[in-house]
Amino acid sequence: MLAYWAGAAVLGVVSAALYLAALALPGGVLLASFTQAPLFLAGLTLGLPAALGASATSALVVSGGAGPIGGVVHAIVNALPVLVLIQRALLSRKAADGGVEWYPPGLLVTWLTGLAVLALGVLLLLLAGAEGGIEGAVQRQIEAMLPMF
Repeated sequence: MLAYWAGAAVLGVVSAALYLAALALPGGVLLASFTQAPLFLAGLTLGLPAALGASATSALVVSGGAGPIGGVVHAIVNALPVLVLIQRALLSRKAADGGVEWYPPGLLVTWLTGLAVLALGVLLLLLAGAEGGIEGAVQRQIEAMLPMF
C-alpha cells in the first residue's frame, strides 16, 4: 500500500516539476505541455485514487514553487480535466457476450471538448472585464512571455 501511494506522489512531483519548468527554464514551456502525462499515467495504471493523490501532490508542490494561486491554477487547468477523463475512461460493464465494455472513446472526446469549451467560456468572461478587454489581456500576456524565449 505504501508503494502505491509513493508511486502516486512521485508522479505528482514529476507533474509539478514539468509545470514549474515553464517558470525556471528557458524553453520550459515545451516541458510544461507534458504536465498532464504523469497524472494520466497515475490514473490509468494505478486507478482514480492514485490520480487524485498525484493531483493533490502536484498542486501542493506547485503552490510551494509558484504560490497558492499557481497551485489552484494548476489544479483547475491540468488536474481537473485529467481526473474527469480518467473517471470516465475507467468505467466498464459486462457485455452481453460475457466480455467487458469500456466507456466509448467518442464520448471521452466529447467530454474533453466540453471541458475545453467550458474553460474557454470562463476565460473569455474573465478577460472581458480586464483593462483593454480581451485584446489588451492577450497582448499583456504575450509581452510577458516573450522574454522566456
